[in-house]
Amino acid sequence: MEGLHSILQRKINEGQFAYHPRCASLSITYLAFADDLFLLSGADWVDPSIKSEILNILPIPEGMLPVRYLGVPLISTRLRYEDCIQLKERTQRRIASWSNRDLSYGGRALLIQSVLFNMQTYWCSLFILSQKILKEIESILAAFLWSGVHLRRASAKLKWLEVCSPKAEGGLGLKALKECNKTTMLRHLWAICKQDTLWVKWIQSYMKKNQNFWGMKMPQDCSWTMRKLLKLRVLGQDFVKHTIGDGHGTSLWFDNWHPWGPLYKLLDGRSTSILGRAILAKVLSRFSMHRGIGSLDAELSWAIRNCRGKSFKALLFRLALAAGIYHIWIERNTRIFGGKVACAAVVLSTIADNIRLRTCSWRHIANTWENQRLLDLWNIPNRVLGILISLSVDGLHVDCNRFQLYCV
Repeated sequence: MEGLHSILQRKINEGQFAYHPRCASLSITYLAFADDLFLLSGADWVDPSIKSEILNILPIPEGMLPVRYLGVPLISTRLRYEDCIQLKERTQRRIASWSNRDLSYGGRALLIQSVLFNMQTYWCSLFILSQKILKEIESILAAFLWSGVHLRRASAKLKWLEVCSPKAEGGLGLKALKECNKTTMLRHLWAICKQDTLWVKWIQSYMKKNQNFWGMKMPQDCSWTMRKLLKLRVLGQDFVKHTIGDGHGTSLWFDNWHPWGPLYKLLDGRSTSILGRAILAKVLSRFSMHRGIGSLDAELSWAIRNCRGKSFKALLFRLALAAGIYHIWIERNTRIFGGKVACAAVVLSTIADNIRLRTCSWRHIANTWENQRLLDLWNIPNRVLGILISLSVDGLHVDCNRFQLYCV
């Protein structure tokens, strides 16, 4: 390879060989992998006689793009359904090869997870696959799970989405191909931010062009695959964390170094992220919860786990959380579309009024010290409390707070 590199460099200096238009800045003339060699040069018109001489010297047949390399198509255009059909056919052939085996549900689930799923992983890590082909492959996997090699579609017991749920949630722990496709493609975003390979250098030279990766606009001349990859930035930015150190290589504005996320999302003039966190913090403090505020998804997950039941505190917390999210969203729309800005105190007052009006119709809340404290904090009338009256008349006991009538 060193000898070939020297020859190509000499021909470039003599003007007999030209760089490819998108390889000149990195001085790339060829790519070598194992026993394969790609020569990259400017696409000038070649006289038919010269091309014939080249074909006679090199025992290589003439071909045209697109071609397949390492089992996948080398294309710069959109990946079509026809390009991926072999994935479906390979899956069907592998299932047919197990026709002489009597497999249980557990055995078929294990084969799906360890064999059939891994057949798709390679393609999923290289392309954003067609949604049609992913649905068809998942349909084949579901048919194999429920009916075996006969692939009867009408025998499914559960939706495939439920089957792919974690085992802790009642599923089999299988992976949904659509989510797996996005997840495996996200590693390319991490490589662009963290690695220093030739591909990353090419992206920086011809795509980023000294722009921040998270804030750059979509290049007009990028390939379909690159365009799909850049659209995943919204999903992948939260998973790429930056440690500032000496500050070299970290964007103060766009990179995800702050615990609350990138600053361009927090400090945008139209953004309500900081306002929303401040309001949710005030709401939580009224429930004696003094802690940091996470993302909206994290707060909702916490509420689902910890605020179940029909106690007054749980009901009031769910109502306050819903009202807070709703009015934060209203304030966000007002700032963007109406050009008006309200401070956190005004929004919090609106939330409190909404909660008070909704709870005024509640009745017979248990008269406890904790419930009385919550009523005072939210300025809710005391008439919602049940009055504990214990009477014992002729052996009959009445407890109005619990609505029970029983003999003593």
